[in-house]
Amino acid sequence: RPAVYYSVKATSSRTVGTESGHGENLLGYWSPLGCSFVLRRGDEYDGLPPVWDWSRLPGTTAPATVPHFEGLLRHNQRFVGGVSDAGNGLMAMQLNTPQVRARKAWFFYGDAMVALGCAIQSSSAELVATTLNQARVRGRVVAGTKVLSDGMEAKAPGCWHDGFHYASLDGQELSVRRSRRSGVGQRINRALGAGAVEAEVALIT
Repeated sequence: RPAVYYSVKATSSRTVGTESGHGENLLGYWSPLGCSFVLRRGDEYDGLPPVWDWSRLPGTTAPATVPHFEGLLRHNQRFVGGVSDAGNGLMAMQLNTPQVRARKAWFFYGDAMVALGCAIQSSSAELVATTLNQARVRGRVVAGTKVLSDGMEAKAPGCWHDGFHYASLDGQELSVRRSRRSGVGQRINRALGAGAVEAEVALIT
């Protein structure tokens, strides 16, 4: 739409989700398994991959770990697909990995995106969370009525950041964290430089 862009990346047994090799895409395991972006300007995620928590990619439901893989990443699940009339859209996926299983759906209507998940099961000892967004801080990060500064974390039923309102439909509180993170490009691609990258990130789960 003119004011906002939404996307969801999902893969099934009919497609290849992503690949890793030659030292590239070292942390991309979860990227084709429900990763979703929300954009108003187009620069919301610029420069963030070196500092991202790759177990908390926007839109994904995952344990706090990133499995290693090499070669092609496939998802052995047929029930994955989407439909759109060029104005509104629907995406649905049965997530089925060795670490987590879930049923997920995304609905796009007007200026809103509604994401639903159920039947979440995990064999991992790590905490499983669904990430609403992990984007560069632009302006205020407000959790409930609390304005967060760098290094602060809060729980609230709603969050406001960068022109978007995030809300829980079942009354559960969202976890909102604002923090300055640093990293190097080599953690995601060995061919990149070792210079440190810093960014202030808002993580909403």
